[in-house]
Amino acid sequence: MNLLQAVNYTASIRDKQYSTGKVNTVDYRYLPREKQLYIQATNRSADKTRLYRTTIVFEGITNSDVPDKNHPIPYSSKGQGIELYLKTIMVRDRIRTRCQCQDYYFMWEFWNKQNKALVGPHKTYVRVSPPSGRPPVNPAEAPGLCKHLLVLIKKLMADGVIKKDQAVWSYLNRPPRVLR
Repeated sequence: MNLLQAVNYTASIRDKQYSTGKVNTVDYRYLPREKQLYIQATNRSADKTRLYRTTIVFEGITNSDVPDKNHPIPYSSKGQGIELYLKTIMVRDRIRTRCQCQDYYFMWEFWNKQNKALVGPHKTYVRVSPPSGRPPVNPAEAPGLCKHLLVLIKKLMADGVIKKDQAVWSYLNRPPRVLR
């Protein structure tokens, strides 16, 4: 699954964004052998009572020892003195994701695992109460992204880490959904 597909799947189920807090910290880790860029962030909840850890992994990210038109993003490994330049991250690059929030766990995690877009192991859901008669939370059985991952992607696009794509950017900038 790539970023564009993930946002399109999410948009097919949720027409508007839910409000969330801002991204607090962002940490980058590049694995040159695997050509993977791990981005971990912490997001504060909208009510400022919780922190959620989100992870997005971009695959197929090549590097160069010198900056050029294909590798403009500087990367320095903390404590190791390695200076590399990474390729521009595009919305068609393959991704894997994870978030600690319940929305991600109940709505997206299983379907992201089915599409090989989940970072880490899948935690199997075990029902503790009898069925409630509620409809399934993800009737389309589509992979997707929670609001914490979406706000991280929006920040990465605004910072120039991910090249802006009109379809993705317009979905990320829709007005927040008002709960009543």
